[in-house]
Amino acid sequence: MEISEVRGILLFISTLFNLYFAFFLWIKGKTRATFHLGLGAFFSALYTFNFGALYLFENKLFWNRATWLGVLILPAYLTFVYCFTGRTRYFKLKSFFWYFWAIIFSYLTLTTPYFIKKVSLEYPYAEEPGPLEPVGWGYVIFACAIGLFYILKDYFKSQGFRKLQLQYFILGMSIYSGGGILFAGILPLISPKFIPYIDFSAFSSVFWVGLTTYAILRKKLFEIKVVLTELLVGIMGVILATLPFLMPRNSLRILTGAIFLLFCIFGYFLIKSIYREIKDKERAEKFKIASIELKEKLVPTNDIEYITSLIGETIMRTFQIRKIGFAIKEPIGEFYEIWSTFGIDKKEVGSFIAETALCTHIKTVARPLILERLPLMIEGSKDEIEKIELKQIYEKMKESKISVLFPLFQKKILAGILFLGEKISGIPFTDEEIDLLECLSYQIAVSINNTLLFKEIVQDKDAFERIRERFLERWKRIEELKQKVKELEEKLREKGEM
Repeated sequence: MEISEVRGILLFISTLFNLYFAFFLWIKGKTRATFHLGLGAFFSALYTFNFGALYLFENKLFWNRATWLGVLILPAYLTFVYCFTGRTRYFKLKSFFWYFWAIIFSYLTLTTPYFIKKVSLEYPYAEEPGPLEPVGWGYVIFACAIGLFYILKDYFKSQGFRKLQLQYFILGMSIYSGGGILFAGILPLISPKFIPYIDFSAFSSVFWVGLTTYAILRKKLFEIKVVLTELLVGIMGVILATLPFLMPRNSLRILTGAIFLLFCIFGYFLIKSIYREIKDKERAEKFKIASIELKEKLVPTNDIEYITSLIGETIMRTFQIRKIGFAIKEPIGEFYEIWSTFGIDKKEVGSFIAETALCTHIKTVARPLILERLPLMIEGSKDEIEKIELKQIYEKMKESKISVLFPLFQKKILAGILFLGEKISGIPFTDEEIDLLECLSYQIAVSINNTLLFKEIVQDKDAFERIRERFLERWKRIEELKQKVKELEEKLREKGEM
């Protein structure tokens, strides 16, 4: 099989990928933006198909001209940009303008020699361009620049997830349009030796369509540097994988093969370290947001119900938990009271504490009890009594659909227990989330304990005020009695003198 046939087959594979992305966007996407992006993916599939046909089919002149149908990608791409960035004023007029010129160029390319007059015999590419080819390339460059301008303008005003989405768009667009302009436009003009690489622009369409589709439909995106690292490692891996087949001697083949294996190992650890860095960053950001939210909303109050409700709502929203509950012990008390349960029956939490040795056990181990890990703890325990207690706790957690029991310590004193239900996604709590909750637990315990102490202070103050009022009342009564005694003494003295 000749190299041209291999390139044609690879381009057909790229066509299938682009078609898959197009139909995926039309089926999964529910917005006007995803519809137009799907059109862009469909026209990208048409573009790569024509390039593949250029290698595998006869009539090279026709298929070479058909590659100019790729200009239809640009109006689809621009209408997507208009929808996504909210620039829908005169939307129909702007769409008509871009599609009108793209259709005109496509028609003239297929039916006239104004874009391509003659095809090279050595390579199946244009040997003699037509007079309108510079106009076509001007349209391509102008449309790409307009789209990039609007995306960059929106990018510098955006934050958070949307900004990350736009980073994916910019990367994909840069690979696609940059590859097209470089390999199909600039390099062939510099030297004819670059003409065989003109189809690289078609291969690059998969990156644009794939990255943009991923950014539109995914709820969570990795930072762009992860994608860039993976692309770089992948490209270098492909290059190194081909080197052993190009070496003239066996010794060089073995050497380049060993280099490829070492690269795979180091590339794996590089990507793994970046993923770990991203997770640590997300964890720190999540903790920062939850911590700031709690600090801003937690104010001195004696309303324990309000404080636990506020903490419960923040944790449920941050970690996407179905239900939550608190069992809190008064600072000078011995019994636990149930406060602010969301989705959990207070009686259920009360029976959990009453019917199991939960308080004693969790105070002893001083760490969270996680439903998925309890069977291993039961098997690993050498104390039969502890095994029985853990089995009771495990069965009760399964029955109540509690995923994690979290101790709340205040100065080594168990101030309460946090009952966390299942996550909405159904996925178990990760180690990072458990660590994050552990970091938050001290702040939560302090807030709850301060609230209870504040409540006691308020109650003591009220009691003191009542005692003070009684004392003042009695003092006033004593003063009144003293006055009456004094008056009686004066009357008796007056009578004695008489």
